[in-house]
Amino acid sequence: MGSGGARICASHSFGFALTPLTSFELNVSREKQRFDHAVERDANSIRVMPTLRFSPTGVINGSVAVGYRRFTALDPRTPDFSGLVASASAGVTLYERHRLDVVFNRDLAFSYDRVTP
Repeated sequence: MGSGGARICASHSFGFALTPLTSFELNVSREKQRFDHAVERDANSIRVMPTLRFSPTGVINGSVAVGYRRFTALDPRTPDFSGLVASASAGVTLYERHRLDVVFNRDLAFSYDRVTP
């Protein structure tokens, strides 16, 4: 976590099978991020991520999640964020010899620069 600190996370999820090779999950999480030496980065987040999972035994495997995140900074100088977040990791094996994987992530991350947390 850098700068010494803690991340407290509570999450809940439920899901069900759509087909023998696909399932759906809804993940809801709440995070509190606290930094010992960089309190300007302290924040609370809520994330709702519906996720579609593809079985490892299927032609296409992996997961795709598109959801919403509300990031509320405790320091008024750090901007808040509310909007779309997404994560995808999918792969396919072609002719039992070649593997093609695609990974995509859209989310927030803290900067290494303390001036722009």
